[in-house]
Amino acid sequence: MRCSVVLLAVMISPYMFDPVLSLRCHVCLSYSSWEDCAKSQDPLTCEPEDTHCLRQMVHVDMGFFNTTTFVKTCATSDKCTPDAVRRCKNSSGFGQMGIKDVKCDLECCQGDLCY
Repeated sequence: MRCSVVLLAVMISPYMFDPVLSLRCHVCLSYSSWEDCAKSQDPLTCEPEDTHCLRQMVHVDMGFFNTTTFVKTCATSDKCTPDAVRRCKNSSGFGQMGIKDVKCDLECCQGDLCY
């Protein structure tokens, strides 16, 4: 009996402690501003593969229609490489579905609730 309890505890313990070791990021979405996003942000325990907190603003100008999105979320490391940041900053979208201009700003950090 004692052996069964110890074995059960060893099998369960990794699942009990995973959320404690996982990164936590603020999560929000706004179509108006970072301030508006911050008003509705909630802390989220990220998935184990998420190693960064991400903060991204994307503005798309289609001439007759403009939209800006502000997002904070969890991200995997491939979303936060220097190349990913460079692609975001250099995005244009010209000629695609009538897009005239795209502005993108992407930042990442590592640490609980760092944005």
